[in-house]
Amino acid sequence: MIADSFAAELIKLILINIVLSCDNALLIALVCRNLPAQLQKKAFWWGSMGTVVLKVALTFIAARLLEIPYLQAAGGVLLVYIAVSLLRQDPEETKAQSQESGLWSAVKTIMIADLVMSVDNTVAVAAVAGGDLLLIGIGLLVSVPVIMFGADLVTRIMRRYPYVITLAAAFLGYTAWEMVREDHFVGPYLSQHLAQAEMLIPWLLVAVFLLYGWKQQNRVVTIKRSQTR
Repeated sequence: MIADSFAAELIKLILINIVLSCDNALLIALVCRNLPAQLQKKAFWWGSMGTVVLKVALTFIAARLLEIPYLQAAGGVLLVYIAVSLLRQDPEETKAQSQESGLWSAVKTIMIADLVMSVDNTVAVAAVAGGDLLLIGIGLLVSVPVIMFGADLVTRIMRRYPYVITLAAAFLGYTAWEMVREDHFVGPYLSQHLAQAEMLIPWLLVAVFLLYGWKQQNRVVTIKRSQTR
């Protein structure tokens, strides 16, 4: 019975980790899309392992971090900045970087964004696991191949359909708003003073990202066309 209960809890935790790993895979794909093919695998590996290491570390302190005033809201603002920076990223400038600097720049961006995105997710996973470190550890290890496979798949899709880049950045923007809204200090203020606008703001943010991403995509296409003439 104990073994059956452990197996059931483990399966549940693995499924939760797979779902929560989707945004990590999307982020890694967005950051690594312009890297040379030979560096992407390395970036996927280091980014995935970095995500797991961060989540392991956060497991012990995430609940306390969420109690720090305005920290989650500040993380949301930082995530907006990262998403905008990724949309502004020029493929030609990325290619001009040295391979080593391009790789570690991508890994650094992944780690920073994962840090701000993973705190509340880690609390949720720890709560589901009931604080069982073995369950948490196995669940996180299983998420590594999921993140790597997902990042590789999304990168291929982005190459074939560039507009997916804009959709991914818009999703990060929406996630950033959720982080701000769920902040224990900012959230109640928004509910009290901006209750009517609270539903509108995230979709307005998504619309801004879509418009900005569309303009950036058109700019890249125009530059490429001028270079081929």
